[in-house]
Amino acid sequence: TAAPARIFGLPGGSLAPGAPADVAVLDPAMEWTCEPEKLFSRSRNTPWKGRRLVGRCVYTVVGGRIVHGEGKAER
Repeated sequence: TAAPARIFGLPGGSLAPGAPADVAVLDPAMEWTCEPEKLFSRSRNTPWKGRRLVGRCVYTVVGGRIVHGEGKAER
């Protein structure tokens, strides 16, 4: 993420002290079933509907605040 942040003149792209705490935490082994009604997208079209998938983002931290995770992903 360092190169896109630099290109767009944004302060992110680093985990250095004092940098914005923007992080996605992934669980590459997590198994889950795609249920379109629980996705954040307004569209319900997905080729993955009902499929068992492996790997999922379990937390998203923006500016040091958890914005996705700890039950916040459920609809």
